[in-house]
Amino acid sequence: MLQMDALTQLASAVKDRPDDDDVVRAFRAALSSVTDMRLLRAITQVFEAELDVGVPVLERLLELRPEDTDAMTQLASLYAMHLEPDAARQWAEKALARDGSNADALYALLMSSRLE
Repeated sequence: MLQMDALTQLASAVKDRPDDDDVVRAFRAALSSVTDMRLLRAITQVFEAELDVGVPVLERLLELRPEDTDAMTQLASLYAMHLEPDAARQWAEKALARDGSNADALYALLMSSRLE
């Protein structure tokens, strides 16, 4: 099992060199072997504002647990923060389809509409 330190080092490398295909590929390969939800959530907390790290980690969470509205909402918020309204809206709507009263998803949806 991949340890937190190793995954954090790879995530830091992606943060520092997001255009380095080898680094990104290594990070995504490492993520594909992670099944520990707590580890994935810890990485999202450490790199919560980093699009190049957060998206693949949250996508991995959703591979493991497709009904995870928190991960959907985090993706929506992350995309909104990085001025990507279409992706933000898509993930906010998915979260709201599962939980129509999710205030964070509603906020992300509102923010995505303001970005357009």
